[in-house]
Amino acid sequence: MGVLNLVAYRHGCLPIMIYPTTWKSNLDNPKAEREDIADILEQMFYLNPLKLDAQVDAISIAYAAWCGLGQH
Repeated sequence: MGVLNLVAYRHGCLPIMIYPTTWKSNLDNPKAEREDIADILEQMFYLNPLKLDAQVDAISIAYAAWCGLGQH
């Protein structure tokens, strides 16, 4: 994680931590399961069924960041 933050900082991006409860709340609720989040993402973005792996988290985090969560 430290290496990723360093690379981002060197390229002019300030790393921002978005906690799981925050990005889950953006789509459903803080205790949502990965399956629930995947269902929501599939409907929102007209995606084929997503595998229940890290790609669900990555899309959710990117969407939360795009929505402005985690900004100071």
